[in-house]
Amino acid sequence: MDRPTCAATTTAGKPCRRPPGDTGLCSTHVRAGLPSPPDGLTPDAVGLWWSVLERWDLEPHELALLRETVRTLARCDLLAEVVAAEGLTSTGSKGQKVTHPAVAEVRQQQVVLGRLLAQLRLPEDEQEPASRPQRRGGFRGPQQVSPLRAIRGGAL
Repeated sequence: MDRPTCAATTTAGKPCRRPPGDTGLCSTHVRAGLPSPPDGLTPDAVGLWWSVLERWDLEPHELALLRETVRTLARCDLLAEVVAAEGLTSTGSKGQKVTHPAVAEVRQQQVVLGRLLAQLRLPEDEQEPASRPQRRGGFRGPQQVSPLRAIRGGAL
């Protein structure tokens, strides 16, 4: 009989094993100083959580970004399951075939996921230095409002 698995996965992507009777995370993934993943995550999202925290020390604002990133990944996974189960199309209010609402939502969540991952600025390989400098464009300054627009209340 298979032993129950930990909520995390190994770096090889295989489920982490834990002794019978244990609940939650295995002793490998319960470490001093490493926060637990949020509740309700899919296995891929939990794997991302641990793979990032095991490699890099995150500042509090980066940890908040990681938390939202794994939640978004979990939503993408769940929406993909809905699309796989129910198909790409559904029936509209007049009986016509329409794109399943989960298709559009998963697409939007994937965009959000990409943006969150970009904001984390995680190095692409192990050879990069631990510090991740900001790479932003120059400051553009406050938006200027033309006097004519201000007089007309914002409409031209």
